[in-house]
Amino acid sequence: MKRAVWDSAKRLFILLVLGSTLFGGSLQVQAAGLAVSTTSVRFISQNSAMFDGVLTSPGDATNVSLSFEYSWLPNAVQTTVPITHAAPGPGVTVNFSIQAILLQPNTTYVFRAKADGGAAGVAYGSEISFITTAELPAPPATITPPALKPPTIETAAATSIGTSSATLNAQLTAFGNAPSASVSFEYGLTDKYGSTIIADSVFSPGQLSANISGLKPGTPYHFRAMASGGPAGISYGQDMLFATSSLPTTSTVTTTLTGSPSPPVTSSLTTTSATSQSGENPLYVELAAASGAVIAIIALSFLIIQTRKHKKQ
Repeated sequence: MKRAVWDSAKRLFILLVLGSTLFGGSLQVQAAGLAVSTTSVRFISQNSAMFDGVLTSPGDATNVSLSFEYSWLPNAVQTTVPITHAAPGPGVTVNFSIQAILLQPNTTYVFRAKADGGAAGVAYGSEISFITTAELPAPPATITPPALKPPTIETAAATSIGTSSATLNAQLTAFGNAPSASVSFEYGLTDKYGSTIIADSVFSPGQLSANISGLKPGTPYHFRAMASGGPAGISYGQDMLFATSSLPTTSTVTTTLTGSPSPPVTSSLTTTSATSQSGENPLYVELAAASGAVIAIIALSFLIIQTRKHKKQ
């Protein structure tokens, strides 16, 4: 705004004090009947404007070169690209428009139409002033917020593993930029998982667990922990494996002792075995515990037989 006021003041000073225009000539120059008028300016922007004029008389010229002169400082006149037009017939006018480019933003300009008839002379139209639009302010810089860190979680080994159930464990170690975290577990027959169980929503780091059921006996399962921090993002623990226990099997061992007229002594031992996750068979443990009872039965039977033989004698 101050620039435009200053430019206008300078132009007014030249007009009043020096008695001339920015173009250094009179407002209207006629040459051998050649006449042109400056009519208007349109489509004013920061760097361009459209000038309009009318060739009102070609005079003695056969062809007329039509253009516009414009300037915002004395002795710095610029001219638009000219248009050459054949002289019209008597009483016929020619309207013409030419765009001026590379103007300065927010600046007062003066322009006038020009008709050059060669040997027939040169004519100028009256001066018209205008102000180019102000330069648009630069858009504010885009500030990219720092990336948010999600919570950090680690998958821990499964515990309490049965034939169809297990307890999944995890350790939430940090919250990142999240005020809280929702912890859950993904599990399934492959590392694509397929099932999810929610453990808890917490506000401090620590250990978390979730019980799952409905599993297949004697089957390996993949699982991993997952922590969601809302806008801060999601993180995952490492993939881990566990295997459910196999269903137990039952076997019966029957021992019959004979050798006397009395009814034979029969002893039955029923054992149950199940393969645990570690691969140990509890059958060996149960047989070891029952061996003492079997030996006692055999010894007792032997004593009974010997006693009966002694009585017969």
